[in-house]
Amino acid sequence: YLYRLEVVRSSAAETAKFRIIGVPAVAKGETQAGTCTFYVDQTQVIRASDDPTVVAGPQAPALGTPQAPVIR
Repeated sequence: YLYRLEVVRSSAAETAKFRIIGVPAVAKGETQAGTCTFYVDQTQVIRASDDPTVVAGPQAPALGTPQAPVIR
């Protein structure tokens, strides 16, 4: 997996925020590294998409819920 960390510093109007997005290093083919993408932010809720072409975001189902993808 490859991970991208994005940070927004706090300001007078807003608290600091972050998000981390994880995607398979190889999304398709014989050397496919995974099928899910992952998202986590300052809420500390891990969210996932089981479609490697759709990057998980804040609206993706949280892991551990009935709507969450099955992680293989």
